[in-house]
Order: sequence, then structure tokens, then C-alpha cells
Amino acid sequence: MLEKLNSFTYDVTQGLLVKHLLDRNETLAEINALNTLAVLTADSAAAPALRVPKVYPEFCTLYSVSMSHLSGIRLFDLICLLNKIAQTAATPLAQKVFEVKAELLSNSLNSVATFQAEQTQTRLIAGLQAPVSKYDYFDKFIEALDYVAEVYGREVTSKLSDEAAHICGTLSDQASRLFRDASLKNRVLVMPDSQGGMIQDADRDLATGNVRLSERPWTDQLSILRLVEDYGISLVTGHPIYEVDFATTHTLTVPCDDYLHILFAQAAGFSYEYAIDYLATHCAVDECLCNYTLLFRFFREWVRRLFYKHERAVVFGVRYYYETPEYYYQIALDGLERLRRNSQAAGFLDHLHAFMSDLTSQDR
Repeated sequence: MLEKLNSFTYDVTQGLLVKHLLDRNETLAEINALNTLAVLTADSAAAPALRVPKVYPEFCTLYSVSMSHLSGIRLFDLICLLNKIAQTAATPLAQKVFEVKAELLSNSLNSVATFQAEQTQTRLIAGLQAPVSKYDYFDKFIEALDYVAEVYGREVTSKLSDEAAHICGTLSDQASRLFRDASLKNRVLVMPDSQGGMIQDADRDLATGNVRLSERPWTDQLSILRLVEDYGISLVTGHPIYEVDFATTHTLTVPCDDYLHILFAQAAGFSYEYAIDYLATHCAVDECLCNYTLLFRFFREWVRRLFYKHERAVVFGVRYYYETPEYYYQIALDGLERLRRNSQAAGFLDHLHAFMSDLTSQDR
């Protein structure tokens, strides 16, 4: 679905974070990942690379997972604020900002490598009570195409559908790693003197007594500026980073998918060349597969933001405060055009290219 229906609330009585899910298999995957990664982290002699909240099984249900509450800031919000600070910072502070941002991104890429390690993957699969399946590429891509067609009066022709099947079949054939969904939004830095400002009493659910967590982005630039000045790089190295959201870890995706969430994040600022070189070294996948993945993943992410912009305008302004839908569109289009340039087949992906390339900037 284009709309994200999983949500979090805060259980006031127990003092726990509660994740609500619509799919029983996602609940099982979430609980399995949190428990398995907690054990692996406890067994590790090194500093834990994959810290996770503690699960409280006595409060879990078929469609909810209760876990320890985290008081901190999403890495996504933190990096966006660091980017804003860097625009006006004097040289000594700008260097500190750069070092903190670089360490956050390096830490995030290392966390993907740890998650994709054979030991981690084997233990996660062994503990799953839900069936392991390939990621549902085709249905998700067609859903996104259908939405664009509906909004802008286009048609998903049989030839366009065939091209979608080719893209998704290519990805499905090489899907071999559990999907972490390693967005920077799914990592939380527990900061010193954190106010835990995500909980809004005004959002209390009168039926359950729980407090619904606000998705309002962290915008307090001054507090981050002071932390960078006080701590420098130890803001990252000296404070725990927690992983959240493992609902997709019963599905298999291509090895570069989770890396691309970080390498091509709008706030990260990596070049295409750097990202491809990084993947060649750390992920052992070729550039062609990376471009298929960029086309699929960023087209899907663009359409999701388009959906919220048109159908959930208020939520769009909150959830995607630091993002522009056109960025995701452009990454997907660039991936498509690279695939077309490097193909020997005449008319390769012509119909998808025509479907996308005639959209005006206003449409995007």
C-alpha cells in the first residue's frame, strides 16, 4: 500500500512503545528480529552494531509489539539539521558538523553490513515463525504506476506492464537478503539531555488511553548546534544508536537495496560515483543491478510522497518536512536512463521512459 498504516503509540500505563501492524507475519518478523538481534548483540565481544529496544512479550498481541521506549532523535532529522547548520557555520564548527555527519552515515552503512552478515541472516531466518518470501516487487510497482496514471490521466498499457514485469523479475531473481528497510528514519540516537519530545498528550487515544506518537520532525536547530559544539564526534561514538522497524524482515530483497536507502538519501549528499564504488567494494553487486534497484525503489518512494501530497496534505507536510518528492523522481529517472544507455536492445524500457519523462516539474 502507498499509505503507511503501521503506527506507534505510547502505553502510558506500562511506559512502553507500542507498534501496531496490520499483517500477522509482520508482527512475527518484528518480534523475531528484535529478540534475535538482542541476543546477537549480547553475545558480541565488540561494541554492539545493532542495538534494539527490549521486547515485552507479555504485552504483545497478534497485531502489536510492545517494546522499551526510546527518547532521542531519528538520524534522518539529525542529519537534516546538521546540513542546515553547515550552511552558515564558521569553519571550526563546520568541520565538527562534517565529522558528526560522516560518522552517522558510516555507522549506518556499517549497521547494514552487520545485518546482512551470514551469521545474522542465518539466525534471523532460523527464528522466523512467518514464511520467508521474495519481496513483492511487481504488485508494488504496478500499484505505483496505477496511482500516477489515475492522478495524471495516463494509461498503464500492456507493454508498460511487461516492462514492469521485466524490472521486477530481474530484482526478484537476485533477491537474497532479508529486507531491513534501513532508512535513516529507522535509527534513533539516544542523546544526552533528550527531552523525548515525540510524545504529545494532545494525541491521546481516548478508547485505549494510549498516547499516539507525533510524526512531527525535530526542528530545534539550536539544541543540535549546542550538542555538536559540546560533544563533537563523541555525540555519535559516545551515545547509543538504536534500530527500529523490522516488519519487512520476512521478505528477501537484493543485497544493495538497504545500502541504497542510505547512500541515496536526500540528506546524505553522496555522489552517484561514490555510491557505486562503495557498493562494488562492500556489496559485490554490479552497477546494472544497482540501477534496477534505484529505478524500482525511488519510483516507489516518489509515488508514495506524491500520494501523501495529493491525498493526505497535512500529513505530507509533517512526515516529509525535510524532503522534496522531485528528488526521488529524479533518482528513479536517472536510474532508468542509465539502464537504457547501457542496453543493447532497441527500444529498451521505452514505454516506462515515455510514461515518466513527459511529467512536468509541477506533476512531480
